[in-house]
Amino acid sequence: MLATMLEADGLSRDDVELVDVGFALSQALLAGTVDAVVGAYWTHELIVMENEGHDANVILPDEWGVPTYYELVLVASEKTIRDRPELVEKFVKAFSKGYERALSDPQGSIDTLLRMNPDAEIDEAVDRAGVELIVPLWQAENQPFGSLVPERWTSFSDWMKSRDLIDQSVDPSSAYETSFTGQ
Repeated sequence: MLATMLEADGLSRDDVELVDVGFALSQALLAGTVDAVVGAYWTHELIVMENEGHDANVILPDEWGVPTYYELVLVASEKTIRDRPELVEKFVKAFSKGYERALSDPQGSIDTLLRMNPDAEIDEAVDRAGVELIVPLWQAENQPFGSLVPERWTSFSDWMKSRDLIDQSVDPSSAYETSFTGQ
């Protein structure tokens, strides 16, 4: 992804120095160790940085030449789908119910998160602000939960093939299973 994004601005990987900062993404930015990071959750790190009084910019891959792709997906092996479809169905049903509740009451979902994880180190202010950023993304496509657009899979697969990230493009019908979502 980085190479494509750099190329969109007339640069190459030779024009940048890659530095592995581990999981200390915000800290590396704030310390001046790096000028940018890859892999940060803008609905978390951005808020943390802003809450600490720092300016930050979010660079979205699909605005810099990378095809739009699905980021958060549920994954099950073909064996589990075949041998334990009732488990997959129950999980997807519960997950969908949680998603719908979070969508209808974002702050209530944070209340539940905090109540169910009393010993977890959760920054409530960050999560409350983050859920408000992400809810519009959940609603952006006006599609029912679990809907997947084959063209998005094809576009991203073709891009991956063109970048030699995979050997051959993927047939979207073999890339995902939506029967458990009712789609």
